[in-house]
Amino acid sequence: MSMPKDALIQLIKDVDAVATTKTLSSLYERCGILLPYLKKLDPENLPGDLAAGFAKVIYTVEKWSKDVRGANVDIWLQLSDTLKKSIELLYGNDGSTTDSDQVVKKFWSSKQYSILNNNLGHGAFGRTLLIRDEDIGLVQVAKVYDPKNIKDENLKLRFFQFFKDEIKILHGLNHRNIVRVYAAHLYPSGHKGIILMEYVSGRTLDKYIEKYDTNIDDINDVFLQIISAFTYLESKNVVHRDIRPSNIMIDDDGVVKVIDFGCGKWSNPSGTCSDSLASVVNHDDAKVLPEESFDKEYTSQTDLFYIGEMFDRIIPGSECESQFRYMEQVKKMASTSQMCRYKSFAELKNTLDNTPAFVGVPSDAEKAIYTNFADSLMNAIANRRSDSTIALSEENVLSGLDSIVEENYYAEWIQNVPNLISIFISGNYRYHTKAKISTEVVRDFRQWFGRVPSRTKDVILKSLRARLKMVAIFDPIEDSIPF
Repeated sequence: MSMPKDALIQLIKDVDAVATTKTLSSLYERCGILLPYLKKLDPENLPGDLAAGFAKVIYTVEKWSKDVRGANVDIWLQLSDTLKKSIELLYGNDGSTTDSDQVVKKFWSSKQYSILNNNLGHGAFGRTLLIRDEDIGLVQVAKVYDPKNIKDENLKLRFFQFFKDEIKILHGLNHRNIVRVYAAHLYPSGHKGIILMEYVSGRTLDKYIEKYDTNIDDINDVFLQIISAFTYLESKNVVHRDIRPSNIMIDDDGVVKVIDFGCGKWSNPSGTCSDSLASVVNHDDAKVLPEESFDKEYTSQTDLFYIGEMFDRIIPGSECESQFRYMEQVKKMASTSQMCRYKSFAELKNTLDNTPAFVGVPSDAEKAIYTNFADSLMNAIANRRSDSTIALSEENVLSGLDSIVEENYYAEWIQNVPNLISIFISGNYRYHTKAKISTEVVRDFRQWFGRVPSRTKDVILKSLRARLKMVAIFDPIEDSIPF
């Protein structure tokens, strides 16, 4: 005999109604209907504590089927809680109940994490650890919020609210250049918590510029990625409020990640919010302050100012100064006057998008990487049929080369040359069976192509297309009679 789910849900509603209104209503009748089902239920598939609780449910329902007048509110609430947990375990959540019927499921299984580095960083509000989820093998950063050095309970509560806001903000964001959050756990009684988030293997912006390699790194692409991230934040009415080089990371593939939203806040529809952190967030590294800071207001335009001021401070005199193309825009961003500044990130991004593309002169190292790959590819192709096409797209080239590199990870030479050629030519072609292409040449090209900005990728693909157009053409043999 299976217990009717709808009847059990109705019992929960009746019990809740009695607990809140002290009205016995149909509870007596409902208990009588459910009692036979409850007695035949095998509670072995429930956890021990819940199985014991369910035994109490059966006893209580049997008692109430005879007389409900002796029950008190506390018992009703306990019964309702046990029933809600039981229905979730017995039936699962198949979406067939209404919002008021949804059951909050409490997980009792523990997760296993290995600590890889117990001190990635630390500060007044806690520390960060590098951990690995042993269930799925995912390496993550655990940001532990534990303000044990703060004695003022009101201040501790205030900063705990900031920590909770950071969790809510990050959960609502989804952008390539913003760090991802996986999970969060709060311990309100001690004003403590943990955020599990994406681990970014790379360098902070200041370290990136300090060890800048003009042959590999691209400060212009980093700048454009940062603006893309903050344009997205602006569209979500989120202000970061803690702009500094240490809160912007560049991973090993050259992808920017904006991190640390501990001071982040939602702005109101007008785009402003009171800068309640004016006395907490210290911008002592900034050479000047924006005019709105004196009115204790903070907007997305203020974020824009601090990014401009940061670049205006760290680019001059650096190794990448001669390569940086956006100093004119940076100067306007860093204007202390709101009237003279860009009005929004959207306006700035529109300006940047319409700035003429200029890739610059490739370095000797870049020329070598491109030439080695292009020559190897051309030497392998004998000719292609007239109806074949040169199919080049950034996405297909990246994914195709990834597969080739993985398949030939331990090989000195590419083992299946046609697989490589097919990334670039769609259709029939002939190749030299004795052609040899070095795996290292392909790997170097993939790593370089993946790092350069989209504008440079377009130029590289155009150059490859021009080379491939030089491949000899052959016409298909006509085997059929034309009449």
